[in-house]
Amino acid sequence: MTNDYKIRYSNMLEEIQSQVIIDYSRLDNYPNSFSRKRKMPVDDLIISILSRKGLSTAMDIFDYYEEKKTNDVLSKQAYLKQRKKLNYKVFTHLNQSYLKNFYSNLTQKELFNGYIVMAIDGSKAEVPASAENIKQFGERTREKGTIRALVSCITDAFNKFTLDMQLGSIYDSESELALLNIQAAKEIVGNTPILLLFDRGYPGIELMNKLNEAGIKYIFRLSSNDYKNERSKMIESDEIVKLKHTSARLAKMRKKHPEGAALLSTMEYTETRIVRTNTPSDKEIAFATNLFDEFESDEIVNLYFKRWKIEESYNALKNKLKFESVTGEATIYVYQDFWSQILIYNMVQDILNSANDKFSERNNSNKYKYQIHANENIAIGLFKRAMIEIMLEDNFEIRAQKMIELQKSIEKYTLPYRQCKGHERVFKNSNKNKRNLKRTF
Repeated sequence: MTNDYKIRYSNMLEEIQSQVIIDYSRLDNYPNSFSRKRKMPVDDLIISILSRKGLSTAMDIFDYYEEKKTNDVLSKQAYLKQRKKLNYKVFTHLNQSYLKNFYSNLTQKELFNGYIVMAIDGSKAEVPASAENIKQFGERTREKGTIRALVSCITDAFNKFTLDMQLGSIYDSESELALLNIQAAKEIVGNTPILLLFDRGYPGIELMNKLNEAGIKYIFRLSSNDYKNERSKMIESDEIVKLKHTSARLAKMRKKHPEGAALLSTMEYTETRIVRTNTPSDKEIAFATNLFDEFESDEIVNLYFKRWKIEESYNALKNKLKFESVTGEATIYVYQDFWSQILIYNMVQDILNSANDKFSERNNSNKYKYQIHANENIAIGLFKRAMIEIMLEDNFEIRAQKMIELQKSIEKYTLPYRQCKGHERVFKNSNKNKRNLKRTF
């Protein structure tokens, strides 16, 4: 019961109503905001943002007050004015508090050989095309009038929580944002060992050394051009190699990170383990890792592909939670809406994890041809439909019962896990309005 999502949920609601959250919610240029009693105090404001359905602002406000069963409705203009005074970091704090409760009560079931396995990846997210957002996030796209920000997330590959999100300019370095992701994740998980999974584009010598210094294990997928010289000299498919700190490599690094390049120039090489294998389509892929002794080469390969969970999380955020459907053009709304949906995503995953634990018992009975799991798209729709009523319930027992009923509703909708054959990736245009991508809210 110590790692029960209903307790985490109730703890978060109590914190939303506390004085601590009022202090977190204040921006530096609005030090006295949320002091007076308003039609929409800070706890109502936070819950209304969390419960957004990506509709027009007026309709989202209407739905909130409809669920609250009050006639004391705030106008859209007054609501947006209140939003501009709200510090988005209140959602990062709530997310950290929510997840710390989970990671402080871990069992071996939630770990992989004693590690929390996390995946890091970046993605581009569309934001409203305003002058303020162009200044904040940059403009680098072929489509005129479309502004995209660079999002970097770190996701627990087994427990499926997104521990941190960094929102940066389209010109920012993904590796630098990844270091911020790692720092934030370590604050949540404490001293539990971390194993990080990275796709191509990350395996630089500087990042490898920083992870080694921090005592963090990694698995990088290498592109075909990464460390070709060292890989060509490998006799076995699994070897420990020395990546030379050549002048060409340091010169490239010196442009952006002169201090890091200066440090590496005092060292002759970085030692790593390279594992090579072939895909089902007979194409060679390679991985670099500092797991020198703990896993066999096939275990390294299989573990890397757990990285796909972060791709699934981006798909859920963008296509199911309306991540990019921002309230307005102001940059503060982008940060508020993006971070609030990260928190909602984690709350949904918490219930899904509980539901899927039940399904794992059924899967072991050999009743089904394929293993089954809860339908995430339906779960998000049911959660969004029920969450305001649950959040506004003050009684813990009644709230817990409503969450149990919600989980039972989610458990009615299942999908099978099917093991697909491996094929070479083919990029093709897709129908934006295909039937299997319809949203549930």
